[in-house]
Amino acid sequence: MNTILIGIAGGTGSGKTTLTRHLKEHFGKDVTVIGHDSYYKRQVGRTYEERAKVNYDHPNAFDTDLLIRHLQELKAGEADTVIIAGMGGELMLRILRDGAHMYDSVKHYVLSPQSELSVFRHGLEKLGISILEEQMLMDEGKYYVILHAAPGSMHYEQEYEYRYGSDLIRKQDPVLREFLERELAQGEELLAHLSRMQTEGAQKRAESLRQELNETKEAYHALQGTD
Repeated sequence: MNTILIGIAGGTGSGKTTLTRHLKEHFGKDVTVIGHDSYYKRQVGRTYEERAKVNYDHPNAFDTDLLIRHLQELKAGEADTVIIAGMGGELMLRILRDGAHMYDSVKHYVLSPQSELSVFRHGLEKLGISILEEQMLMDEGKYYVILHAAPGSMHYEQEYEYRYGSDLIRKQDPVLREFLERELAQGEELLAHLSRMQTEGAQKRAESLRQELNETKEAYHALQGTD
């Protein structure tokens, strides 16, 4: 059996811990989490005062070379699963394009873009990667979408399916319903505010917002089964 190494990286608040926890909950004992926090450099021989001055958030505080050696020892065979999370959709697409030489061995993708979801789903279609299933969750006030994909073709008929996820709409995902209701409420409030402004910029933004809200309403009606 191949050992699959999955690197989850991203900035503060990008969802690294949330995604890792859900993957562990989903796959159970088949997943072992190796945290970078387990590789702080040893402080043997230093006084308490010297240790107190160490910046444990700085990359130099970690023995990353030791982590790499341990991961290399674990690796056996080519990767057949790719997981990318904690980044914008455009950046994730660029990473996938740059990794095209691995396509022959990759059988599964687990992807969690933080933004530009419509662009990302269109990009997967062009790359020949098909979304098999989507999950949406809310954790600590933030919404996350996790895509399970595989090599293959896909195409959606409606633009709102690229924006909000065809699978989520089809299975009437309750978290997506909550998200759409929030989007509609906030959008209508902003539209009312813009409508009271007389500047050209405000009017252009209002027109753009109306189009976005129409697309959101289409998705909401489809999710409710009333389209």
